[in-house]
Amino acid sequence: MSRPRGAAPSGPAEAPADPVIRDEIRQELEGNLLPFWRERCLDREAGGFIGEMAHDGAVRAGADKGLVLNARLLWSFSAL
Repeated sequence: MSRPRGAAPSGPAEAPADPVIRDEIRQELEGNLLPFWRERCLDREAGGFIGEMAHDGAVRAGADKGLVLNARLLWSFSAL
């Protein structure tokens, strides 16, 4: 049964059926995305997560911390 167009998924996303694609996604997640955010997202001075990062990876000290960004980071690492 498919969900209506535009409807939010009700549960966890299904893994791609193609094992090659699944392995590529896992490698990108474990080799690039998670290490990048794990090393850079913590605000070691003020606690919590950083508030803002530039495209070059420079963290802007003292940036306001947004609820959406912090919720996404918390959910992502908790789910993983």
